[in-house]
Amino acid sequence: MSRWVVDQQAARDIAFVAHVGDITDSGDKSVQWQRASVAQRILDDGGVPNAVVRGNHDVRPGPILFDQYFPPSRYAARPWYGGYLGDLGDVVADAGLNDRNRDSYQLVTAGGVDLLFVELDVDPSAAQIAWAGRVMDAFPLRWVVLTTHKFLSKTGARFPSGQAIWQGLVYPSKAGTCRKILFVLSGHVPGEGRRSDANACGRSVHQLRSDYQGRPNGGDGWLRILEFQPAAGLVTVRTYSPKLGRYETDPNSQFTVPVGSLS
Repeated sequence: MSRWVVDQQAARDIAFVAHVGDITDSGDKSVQWQRASVAQRILDDGGVPNAVVRGNHDVRPGPILFDQYFPPSRYAARPWYGGYLGDLGDVVADAGLNDRNRDSYQLVTAGGVDLLFVELDVDPSAAQIAWAGRVMDAFPLRWVVLTTHKFLSKTGARFPSGQAIWQGLVYPSKAGTCRKILFVLSGHVPGEGRRSDANACGRSVHQLRSDYQGRPNGGDGWLRILEFQPAAGLVTVRTYSPKLGRYETDPNSQFTVPVGSLS
């Protein structure tokens, strides 16, 4: 999957790769972290901006190995890496907290659109959610893609932590202005799901769930491609497997959503 992204970066104008969590199956096993790190390093070495978030499998009882394999130092020299919760060198107040790279953000410009990618840890606390809000408020002109592992359930309802993110971060307005969040990406529950809801300003926020770990061979390499079409105000979502060399085209796997003007 990582090699395919690097090989396709120029032809497809790939701007960013977001990992939706469960980097490992057993977060206390070093060998799984080693393999995941090698796979992600292909993106790093290929010059593809990317980020990871922890899933529930990554925080199971045992050593917290995420901090060892995906620390801030892994990304600090990248020009697109904005910072993390605890970064004293960025422009966002951290309220005395230091979560290292468990909560982070990236700044990318593609197709003439300034984007802000924000990653929140699985089941984030109120303090983590508040920090994400300060990040978005620090870059008010950028359009936001938010990633967290656990957001939408199989029924399409939000998990309690997902609802806390929605109410505390995505939905609210301040002085009649809302944060410019386009998407909330998540995994956790095998399969695909989506919903779109208006924020307090009436703009739709698209919430997507994709998780293929229950499919044959650990997922058969299925991944999601979000194709931005700024001039048309649309984003087309496609589901593709580099391993199988084919798209999945049912309505849950391939669809187009309106995002409006991104100028």
